[in-house]
Amino acid sequence: MAIMANAGYAAAVVEMAEMEAAAHTLGLNVTKLQVQRPDDIPPTMERLKGRTDALYACAANIAPAGCFHGVGRGRPIDQSSSVAPPGRLSAAT
Repeated sequence: MAIMANAGYAAAVVEMAEMEAAAHTLGLNVTKLQVQRPDDIPPTMERLKGRTDALYACAANIAPAGCFHGVGRGRPIDQSSSVAPPGRLSAAT
């Protein structure tokens, strides 16, 4: 499991630590990813390819709502590109 957070946003750093503790409780291996600006997201996602089965994106004060779904510097990220989140977790069962 990968956990991504804005390293400059205190609430996201706390959330990352909480999610890491919860994941370890469940026996999951965790890769922590810290980003600081929208342009950090695509290369971070590229590094994840083939290395994790799930991505949890912490609450972010980094870009407008939906930044992990296609917003970066005011231009949409090509949703058809080969760089895509490896998976999503949902609280719903």
